Amino acid sequence: MPSLPTLSSNQVQLRCEDRVWIVSLARADKRNALTVAMYEDLRRVCEAAAASEQPRALLFTAEGGHFCAGNDLGDFLAATPESRAEGRLSPAMEWILALRRLDLPTIAAVRGHATGIGTTALLHMDLVVAAEDARLTTAFIDLGLTPEAGSSQLLPARVGDQVTARLLLAGDTLSGREAQQCGLVAYAVADEELYATALQLAQRLAAKPAAAMAATKALLRPQPEQLRERIEWESRLFAERMFSADTRARFDAFLAR
Repeated sequence: MPSLPTLSSNQVQLRCEDRVWIVSLARADKRNALTVAMYEDLRRVCEAAAASEQPRALLFTAEGGHFCAGNDLGDFLAATPESRAEGRLSPAMEWILALRRLDLPTIAAVRGHATGIGTTALLHMDLVVAAEDARLTTAFIDLGLTPEAGSSQLLPARVGDQVTARLLLAGDTLSGREAQQCGLVAYAVADEELYATALQLAQRLAAKPAAAMAATKALLRPQPEQLRERIEWESRLFAERMFSADTRARFDAFLAR
């Protein structure tokens, strides 16, 4: 049994099956909303996978009926302007960049709600398998926030301007089937087939030549410095909005429901 990195929270679980590291969000009672500690564990997993010869693929999944409800709003409210000072990226974006740098193939299995970073993180996975009735939405606009995780750059290239506007301006929700039709996810399957389909896909990718996989991924992610610049730009705008009175009032109203 290969050794796995030590994780500090109990809300990200990691196990190995054959040559696949299976990374599970384990905060089902909060629909797997991501905390700072969870982001740090997710980054540790990616960095450990990059430094190890053990895994040949990573599969991201979640416990319970939902993939991810986005960022924990309590963490947003507890953040300070100093934590988002010029040049400092959030733990969420540090995870996204670590995920983006991986030479290993990454797969996500999405059921239920995928909100905020639960959707934008999918732009950094190589292949996404979604339940047909999954619900994907960014939700930033309704909280008075702006796009993050490079989504303002990656979404138009992936799904076109109109679907991007639906997600980022209108705040629409896409079903797993709609997301597959517009190219946001690769496969849409029945919910009961989701995990088995995603695991089989991860195992199939893990069996492919590692050097060719790494070289092909490098070709598919050109100009990483441009993406980082976009993420830094988004992060500055996001922080401005996050600490605004309007957005704080929207957070309070949401939590009071």
